[in-house]
Amino acid sequence: MEDDDEPEVMLQDTVYRWLLAQLLEEAYARGNNTASVRNEDEVKNIQLRATPERIRLRKEYQEHQARVEREDALIDAIRQRVELACATGTPSSEMIAEFYMRWADCIGYRKKLNRVETGTKLALAAYKETLIEAVLERAKRENWPYGIQRDSEARGKYNHVIYVESPHGQISWHVQQGKYDDLPEYDGKWTGNVGESETALKHLFTDESR
Repeated sequence: MEDDDEPEVMLQDTVYRWLLAQLLEEAYARGNNTASVRNEDEVKNIQLRATPERIRLRKEYQEHQARVEREDALIDAIRQRVELACATGTPSSEMIAEFYMRWADCIGYRKKLNRVETGTKLALAAYKETLIEAVLERAKRENWPYGIQRDSEARGKYNHVIYVESPHGQISWHVQQGKYDDLPEYDGKWTGNVGESETALKHLFTDESR
């Protein structure tokens, strides 16, 4: 019977032996039961032993992969919904509500986003552009006051705000500096009503769909 403490590959170089041991641990964790190791001109095929540590690592890796697959499926579902919503051109009150619900989970200064939040935010950014374009087009068509203003308290590159004064309330979005330089300067100020944009947008596009 093999001694579990005996290395599977005997090497003189301590550093190389340690690196190889780490690679074999990872290989087993990723589902490999055998490995081919080249030492100078010699290739050795070895059977990887199922040590308790390796079994633990394989289980953790499998759980991690399953979690990643679930997260990717969720991100992909959100991305598909956003792409479909963008393709229709006209925002819906249902998608607007989902946008603000999911967007609230993906923002905040100094917040470190996880994989789902990062993927969701990237997908939602496209819908945000659709909303901005749709509202600005209607504001121009119906002569609503609109414009852009620098937010002196904002951090990072999203330090400008687009404002639109709709019949249902003020609508605003933080946008990247330099992206909407063609808009007129907005001489008003934020109303301070959190959630006013979402409410106004829902009313706005519910009215438009009638």
